[in-house]
Amino acid sequence: MMLALSDREATALRAFLDANADCEALSEREYVADLYDLEAPMSMDLVFCDGGVRIDGACLLGYDEGMEGYYIAEPVTEPERVRRALAEAGALPPEQ
Repeated sequence: MMLALSDREATALRAFLDANADCEALSEREYVADLYDLEAPMSMDLVFCDGGVRIDGACLLGYDEGMEGYYIAEPVTEPERVRRALAEAGALPPEQ
């Protein structure tokens, strides 16, 4: 799925991903982002391309108290849900 971003949004997102310890650059254009601090934690694979980012995969994360770790709970298939999660995490600038 594709998430359309303005140049301003793409620049802010890349800066957030580069600065966040829970996000990893897999290549110059591809990142894995684990957003644990959200009300509904989410993990996503993002690839920067013309016009925004391609979301190669996104899922909600659950937490297992006994194992003290996160696990993949359910897939996320709506680009706007990913946009809301990125905005909640502070990865996108406020709308003007």
